[in-house]
Amino acid sequence: VVHYDFCLIAGGCNFNQFLASGESPWFPTVHQRERLESEYRHLDERYVEGRRRRILE
Repeated sequence: VVHYDFCLIAGGCNFNQFLASGESPWFPTVHQRERLESEYRHLDERYVEGRRRRILE
């Protein structure tokens, strides 16, 4: 048993300073407008398979 006073869940960073869109591999690009402008527009990151393929690239 681990006793703790609080719990913190870190989900990564949703900001990429090198892209104007701020697109980050930690969160999928799901909005239609952003998907059309993304350099990963050929991948559908709304689904696990699209996210997996982005990691593999």
